[in-house]
Amino acid sequence: MNYHLIQKLKKILLEDKVTSEFLSQLAGELHAAKKQSLKIDSAESLALKTSLKEKATQLVGDELSFIDDLTYKFFLSDNFLSDYLSKNKLSNDEDRKKFEKAYYEWYQILTPFQSLVFFILKEKHKQDIFLWINGEGERDFWFIYHPLVEILPILEITIEELKGILPDILEKSKNDMTNGMIFNSIEGLAHYQPAIGLEFLNEIIEKSSSLKMFIAKTLSGLSKSKSIPEAFDKSIDLIKSDDFELRKSAILGASIIQYDIKVNQDQIQHLTQTYNTIYEVEKDEFQSVLAESYGNLLNVLSDSKDKILNLSQSDDPQTQYTIADVLWRKVKYSEDPIWYTKVLMNLRNVKSEHNRIIKDLEYALIDVLKESPQTVLDFLENWIAVEGRKSEDILTFTYLYQEIHRTNYDYFTLSITDWLNKDDYRFHTATEKILSEFHSGQITLNLEYLHKQSIQDLRFIVCKILGFVHSVDHLKPMLYSFIELKTRDKNFKKFLVSAFNYIGLDYPSMKDYLISKKQTAQKNQIQFINEVIRNIDKYFEDFTSTIGLLELRPSEKRLNQYFKAQNKVQAKFFQESQEKENTFLSMVKNVNLKSGGVWFSKVNGEYSNKSKMGKFQASGELPRKESIDPIGQVKMRIYYRTLKKSL
Repeated sequence: MNYHLIQKLKKILLEDKVTSEFLSQLAGELHAAKKQSLKIDSAESLALKTSLKEKATQLVGDELSFIDDLTYKFFLSDNFLSDYLSKNKLSNDEDRKKFEKAYYEWYQILTPFQSLVFFILKEKHKQDIFLWINGEGERDFWFIYHPLVEILPILEITIEELKGILPDILEKSKNDMTNGMIFNSIEGLAHYQPAIGLEFLNEIIEKSSSLKMFIAKTLSGLSKSKSIPEAFDKSIDLIKSDDFELRKSAILGASIIQYDIKVNQDQIQHLTQTYNTIYEVEKDEFQSVLAESYGNLLNVLSDSKDKILNLSQSDDPQTQYTIADVLWRKVKYSEDPIWYTKVLMNLRNVKSEHNRIIKDLEYALIDVLKESPQTVLDFLENWIAVEGRKSEDILTFTYLYQEIHRTNYDYFTLSITDWLNKDDYRFHTATEKILSEFHSGQITLNLEYLHKQSIQDLRFIVCKILGFVHSVDHLKPMLYSFIELKTRDKNFKKFLVSAFNYIGLDYPSMKDYLISKKQTAQKNQIQFINEVIRNIDKYFEDFTSTIGLLELRPSEKRLNQYFKAQNKVQAKFFQESQEKENTFLSMVKNVNLKSGGVWFSKVNGEYSNKSKMGKFQASGELPRKESIDPIGQVKMRIYYRTLKKSL
């Protein structure tokens, strides 16, 4: 937002009543007419001349319009507020709730400058907008939080008011991702109102320990409005303090001052020495703030990268989070791939429960994926190999895998194929978890990788597919990848036929899949496919011709009695569930359907639009042998899952 322009418009609003009323009325008329300009009959108006002189409006012929959208929305906000407050008050909770309703009606009209309403409400109408912040209700707080942090840098506010709202803001926004907005707002306040910023800084240094976390951003804001040496000297003095929290904020504050490498060499040299002393003597106490500070000074201090690399070996979650954030937001992989990769690999020890660190790491890895997919795969392999890591922990990178699958499918298949070939159970179970996230769509193996493997490795991969891959949509293309290899090893081909038979007897759709592949297959591949199909057909011919043992069948009379008893139990259960008040269905809203050629519903006394009747269905294929021989299937799967390559 253009704060300088708003301050200029504020001056017109508060000091020139005639012009401001003219501009407010003009904005209201433009909004009502849904036009961008209006014809002006008299160009001799003093207010019109002033608005043109102040460059708030422009006159083209006899058509008058605002110079820009911000100016228009500023005076339209004033128009809305003046009209509203002429009829309503803001003296209690009920009044404020009524105002909230009106504000939401203006919200879309004033986009993206809705916060101007609160600016004008306080600056012109002298209303206490902080009542929404300090109130007990969360709804009131979130109603004003976003517009307040946007306009705070130029809002007329006292130190007491500032100290009164900040604790509530920190407490009520602490679990929200927008919590950091208030820190940027305080930085803006110190920038645009340095006198208030300096007074606030001195106040929290001397009296308010709970607000010392704002020191860094306040110093940064002051450095933008005042000379760097003054803000720099203040931060260095604070670093020498005996107060631990004060020192932390000052160390960080010194790092976010905007340095000019050519002009501020003395300050940079002094800062390097100061940080080195802290690093050598007190690194353990200040490692997270040092990591963030060096991240801010990557292009200023020559030893920043070395320090971050060393700090990336830390097991401290806050330090890990800070460095992951540096990789994501402040460094590009292409700028220094070797250094970036070393830091990234040091972060492989991040624990899976630290979701914020994982999320930043994931964002960083997605950026790296565009330039070096292999680096991403190397990190994931190192990450899952960390001692104590659980296989399901790989699911913390689900979004990353979806991106690899979408943008680098060959690398996705390379990762899956390679992990199945590793003689390490953790990689097999991790692959199992990854594939569980890709419910639909075929997944193949990487043929280039398979071509380089020995027959023993190929057999091992097939076994792991049979043990760890559960979806038939994945099993079919994965196994077919081995047909595409065109291997001439007879023993392996015989083994592969048995693998296809094993799946084909479980899932009859395997036969249909192989038949469809014959259209594009080569001669030797067709021969292999035909052999598998013959085996499947023979099994089902023998199975259907088998005569059941009559003595094991129950009598028809006993079956009828069983089904009747079962139906009675189910009917009783259904009746009882309907009579209970706390059933799941009692929580579901009833929708009355009227059907014929079309259907529609009645909700809240009103009928919906008519739509054509539709049918929704879903289907899936269940493994046959799980119901025929469940114990045998478990034993076979255990064999394939526990098979070692070395045996």
